[in-house]
Amino acid sequence: HELHSAKRSHNYLSNRIIDYLNYVYEKSILNSIDIFIQASYERAEYVKKRFKYKKEVVVIENFVVKQNIDENKYYLHDTLGMSRKKKIILYVGGIRLNTQRRFERVISILHKLDSNVHFALIGRADSHDAKELSKYVSKCNMGNRVHLLAPVPNEDLINVMNKAIMSIIPIDDMNTLNYKYS
Repeated sequence: HELHSAKRSHNYLSNRIIDYLNYVYEKSILNSIDIFIQASYERAEYVKKRFKYKKEVVVIENFVVKQNIDENKYYLHDTLGMSRKKKIILYVGGIRLNTQRRFERVISILHKLDSNVHFALIGRADSHDAKELSKYVSKCNMGNRVHLLAPVPNEDLINVMNKAIMSIIPIDDMNTLNYKYS
């Protein structure tokens, strides 16, 4: 679902070269497949136009099916062993550092928010990223307000997210189509 030839800012010659090489690579792959699956209609239209792709593009949007919410479930609060009066800002997805995700920005402003506000991250992190994130949380003295949780099944996600006050996707705007369409 990435647009690899549109991921980098073109402020630097090296980025333009990498994007061009990715363009050549993507075009060669597209010429050898029967159906292309994309995560949004905007990305699908971009691929059709940019690569003059004539075959079928199937869009599978990245969202969960509408479902009933169990208002009595406080998954995050109960899992974290915290009062239901605490407020949780939630991130759900891959937990990778040194990418365009800027978890450190969210963590670094927690001290400016009410002490009842916590930041929970649900997703997969390799051991190196988990360790580095933990170091940063300690450095900011936010160990009791930042929580790293394992992924949950998609069918449970709505009920898990239900009691968070906000969900956040801290992605840097790289001024590229890949991030614009995200």
